[in-house]
Amino acid sequence: MKTYKDFCDQNAERLFKIINEHGSLLKWKKEWRNDCSTMIPEGSNGWYKGGNIFNLFFCQIERGFKSNKWLTFNQVKKLNGNVKKGAITLASKS
Repeated sequence: MKTYKDFCDQNAERLFKIINEHGSLLKWKKEWRNDCSTMIPEGSNGWYKGGNIFNLFFCQIERGFKSNKWLTFNQVKKLNGNVKKGAITLASKS
């Protein structure tokens, strides 16, 4: 991601894609089904803030994640976990 504007533009595109595929998110009745988490993204220090809410929330929907829990690379290492080499990161997904 080059600039904050690029970050915002990418999230706007993702939002419109979700709306086009599933219908308006503003209707009082949910008329589309998903098998993923539609809860606010949460990290180890609480809920995310700012643009990260949208970035992670859209990722949850796009990839069908069933959880809204997120860890950083360093948090995974601290828990003696591993991240697969070459795994797709949010910043590199277009």
